[in-house]
Amino acid sequence: MLRQLAMIALALTPAIGFAQIPDSNADLNGDAFTNSLDISVLAGCFGQNPATNAACTAADADTDGDIDVFDFSFVAARFGQAYPSMLYPLPKFVVGAVPRSVALGDVNGDGVLDLAVANRISDDVSVLLGNGDGNFPSAHPLFAAGDDPSSMALGDVNSDGVLDLAVANRSSKNVSVLLGTGDGSFEVQQRVDAGNGPQSVTLGDLNGDSVLDLAVANQISEDVSVLIGNGDGSFQAQNRFVVGRHPWSMTLGDVNGDRVLDMAIATGVSNDVSVLLGNSDGSFQAQQRFAAGEFPVSVALGDVNDDRMLDMAIANGSSHDVSVLLGNGDGSFQAQQRFAAGGGSRSVALGNFNGDDMLDIAVVASGVTSSGDESFIIGDSGVSVLLGNGR
Repeated sequence: MLRQLAMIALALTPAIGFAQIPDSNADLNGDAFTNSLDISVLAGCFGQNPATNAACTAADADTDGDIDVFDFSFVAARFGQAYPSMLYPLPKFVVGAVPRSVALGDVNGDGVLDLAVANRISDDVSVLLGNGDGNFPSAHPLFAAGDDPSSMALGDVNSDGVLDLAVANRSSKNVSVLLGTGDGSFEVQQRVDAGNGPQSVTLGDLNGDSVLDLAVANQISEDVSVLIGNGDGSFQAQNRFVVGRHPWSMTLGDVNGDRVLDMAIATGVSNDVSVLLGNSDGSFQAQQRFAAGEFPVSVALGDVNDDRMLDMAIANGSSHDVSVLLGNGDGSFQAQQRFAAGGGSRSVALGNFNGDDMLDIAVVASGVTSSGDESFIIGDSGVSVLLGNGR
């Protein structure tokens, strides 16, 4: 796997619905690569509403009321200031080997966001308890997961008021469930079976019983596993639903206004997004597919044009851009509009980054592009921010 040193690149392409801001690029240590197993925190002086998605996450880590951006996708480094009044550097923090995914939540009940990081090579999860100022202690516990953890989610799966962890293990074909104790530690993992190559995991109430369920996108078997929660931290056997080729990322949201969660899955090889409408009993209708850019690897849902209907933002890994598909409110979407981002777009998150009450888009670009199982270094890496105009 190629890993390139990240550079801040706050940039976007002007088009309908988004506004342009200046860009800045810098090689942070001059070697264009890193072997560091650190993660970096980019704290922002902007935004209000937290939003999370896979390797790129946005939330308020320093309790200043502004959104901060976290990038843990391929590399780790300390970022310098990239755009006046928007980002400033905070220290880097050592985690396990090859951090692949991050989840944010208050795992010890002190009202401050904490970090959980899935480490792909060391097969464990780092848990860093937040200090409330955007900093995290250098020493932290590691909790064992399965083989090749690729994605993680936080949620209360046993209804005790404490956040638990779900970790998708790509090579061991299962999901690790680690129940939280309330003090920032977690019990020994329990594993539940998924499909072949679990790549992305999310939690949500899929059958309306107020208990969290698991949804897992399986990259090799090219389907989604749904495991209904029992409310005690255990799950029923999986049901699987067909999606497009090579799913990379998934998210949940009500895209047709029936108050039932639906799925959107970025499917890299088929260059589209699969949308599966929920039936309220934990089952899903056959997929609808909507064209995206080349090799879509991440998807997020949010109302980007302020019409009270969910829209899609998709990071395209090979075409180095973001597709925006406006929702029609019935589960269908309009044709994509595409906005340039950094080389090798890897992850996308939505949030109000400039305090204007309109959703903006943050995209992590690794500087590495993918085609099937091959990766190539193609250019600058960093974080692109697209400011929404609300239309």
